[in-house]
Amino acid sequence: MSGSSAELERTERRNATIFHRGPDESGAYLDPKRRCALAMRRLSIISLGDGQQPMTNEDGTVWVVFNGEIYNHAELRAELEASGHRFATDHSDTEVIVHGYEQWGTAVVERLRGMFGLAVWDEKTARMMIARDRLGKKPIYYGKAGDRMVFGSELRTILEDPAVSTDLDVEAIDQYLTYQFILAPHTILAGVKRLPAAHRMILEKGSVRIEPYWRPPLTSDLTANADDAIDELEELLMESVALRVEADVPVGTLLSGGLDSSLVTAMAQNVTNRSLHTFSVGFAEAAIDESDVALQVSRELGTQHSPIVVDQIDRPLFERIVGALDEPLGDPAALPTYLVSELASRQVKVVLTGEGGDEMFAGYDVYGRENALSWMLKLPRALRAGALGCMAPAELAFPRLQRMRAIASADSHSWHDAFVTRIYGPGRWSLYGAGLRERMVVTPMKGVSQLLATMAQESQRFDSVAAACVRDVEIRLPEGLLMKVDKMTMAHSIEARTPFLDHRLAEWALRVPTSLRRTPGSGKLMLKKIAERHLPHSVVHRKKQGFEVPIAKWLRGGLGDPLVEACERLEGCGFSTDAMARLRSSLAAGDDRAAYPAWLLMILGSWLNQHPRIGLG
Repeated sequence: MSGSSAELERTERRNATIFHRGPDESGAYLDPKRRCALAMRRLSIISLGDGQQPMTNEDGTVWVVFNGEIYNHAELRAELEASGHRFATDHSDTEVIVHGYEQWGTAVVERLRGMFGLAVWDEKTARMMIARDRLGKKPIYYGKAGDRMVFGSELRTILEDPAVSTDLDVEAIDQYLTYQFILAPHTILAGVKRLPAAHRMILEKGSVRIEPYWRPPLTSDLTANADDAIDELEELLMESVALRVEADVPVGTLLSGGLDSSLVTAMAQNVTNRSLHTFSVGFAEAAIDESDVALQVSRELGTQHSPIVVDQIDRPLFERIVGALDEPLGDPAALPTYLVSELASRQVKVVLTGEGGDEMFAGYDVYGRENALSWMLKLPRALRAGALGCMAPAELAFPRLQRMRAIASADSHSWHDAFVTRIYGPGRWSLYGAGLRERMVVTPMKGVSQLLATMAQESQRFDSVAAACVRDVEIRLPEGLLMKVDKMTMAHSIEARTPFLDHRLAEWALRVPTSLRRTPGSGKLMLKKIAERHLPHSVVHRKKQGFEVPIAKWLRGGLGDPLVEACERLEGCGFSTDAMARLRSSLAAGDDRAAYPAWLLMILGSWLNQHPRIGLG
C-alpha cells in the first residue's frame, strides 16, 4: 500500500463518483509518510455540526472513514470516557470508532451495534483495518491497482482507477444467473472483490488477512415457552426500532402494507410519539397493486402517507436504475425501490424498512415447501435422481421441471438452493456459447454454505426451515436484498435502516425453534402474535403476497430495444446468439416463462453497455 500527493488526488476523484452517498460534506487525508490516502463523502444524520470525516484521535495517529450508523454509540462513549478517553465531538458515532480502536484494537468491530462499512488507519503501526457489518447492510469493495490497494463503498470507486483490471469474472456471471446476485467475495470483475458480511480485512507489514468476527447461531436451542418468547421478542424489536429512529434529521418508513413494514411503522410511531412520514409504491395493474393496503395501514396508524404508482418503465429511467445498481443485480424489485426512495428523499433523510422479517421468522412459503419435502432427503440420492431426473429437460422454458431435477440431486447442504435457484444449470449452460463454456465450469448448487456444513456436524438432526433461514441470512440478505436496498436508497441520498436485522435480535431469533416460527401453511407465527397488539386484524392475517413486478409487460413495451442491445453486448462476451434470440422470440410470443431469464440478461448486458472497457480477458 502506498500513498502520494497524486494518490490523494486519485482518491478524491474516486470519492467524487459516490457524491450521492454523501452530498453534505467531503473530506480527505494523506498519511505524512504517504503510505495511505483516505477520502469520504458524508450524509449527515447524527451530530450534524461536528461529525466531519476522515476523523482522528487527539494526537492525529488514528484515522477513520465510516459509512453507516452505530446505534450503541452513547453506551460505548460512556464506557470509553470512563476509561479516560477525551472526545472532541458532542455525540458523533464516528468518534466512538476512533477511540474504540485505541481501546480495543481491531476487536472494536465486535463491540459495534449497527450497520457499517469502515476503515481505520493506524499511523503508528502502519495498519489498515477494513470491516463490514455482521448482516452485510453496507458493502465494501476492494482491489489491486498496480502496487496499490484501493477500496470503497461502491464498485464504481474502484473502476475509476485506470490501473484496475476490467476482466470479467466468468464464475460471477454464472452465480448471477443462478441467484440473481453475485456471492462475496466475488464481484462481476475478476480483479475486484467484495468483503463478505461479518468480516474484517487487516493490511499490515505487507500481508493481507481476511477473517470472520461473527456468525449466525446454528442451533435452535431457545427454551422459553411461547408466551415468554413472544414477550421477549416484542421487547427486542421495540428496542431495535427505538434505536433506529434516533437521528438529527427527518425519519420515515417504507410501508408496503405487509406485516413486517406495517409492524415497524406502528412501533416507530409509538416510540417517536409523532405522525411519521410513510411511503409506498404500487403498480397500475390491479391484479398486483397493493398500494391500497398500504394506504389502509397508514390511515389506521395515522401516518402522513405518500404513495407512488408505477405504470410503464421507459428507457431513460431503466438506464438510470442500472447505473445506480453499481454492479449487476437482477432483483426486479430494484425498480420500485428506486422510485419509492426518490419519493421519500423529498421529505426525509432516513427510512426504516421491513427487510429481514421473513428470513428471521420463516415467512417465505418456500420454507414450508422445503420442509414438506424434506422426507426425500432420507431416500438414497440415486433413487431420487432416477425417479425425478428423467422428468427434467434441459430447455430454459421448463424451470419447474429443472427444479425437480435439482431436488433429486440435492443433499442437506444444498437443499435450499434446489428451491430458490433462478436459472438452473441446464438453462444457464444453454445460454453460453462454446468459447464461454470452455472457460466456465457450471455445477449445480455451487457456493455451498460452510455454515450449513458446520450445522450438519453440530446438530443431531436436519431442520430444513432453520437451515434455510441461516442460508438466507448468510447469503441472500447481504448479497441480494440488502445490496438492493443500500444501492437504491443511497442513489437518492437517503439511509435505510432495518430493525429486524439488529444483530442481537438476529442472534435471538435464529435460536427460536422452528415450531415457534412456522407451522404448515403459515410463517412468522410470533410476529403475528406481536402484530395483533399493534395492528388491525385484517392487516395481521392478510394472506402473504410476494412483491410482484410486471417485467413481462415492461419487456414487451418500452424495454424491448434495451433487451436487444443487451443481448448484442452479451454476444460479444461469449453468450449464445441463437439461445438469446430464441428467448426473445418466446417472450414476444407471449410466453411469460421467458420474462425472468430475459430480465437477468438485460440487466447484465445493459450494465456492461454502460462500462465499455469491461470484457473477457
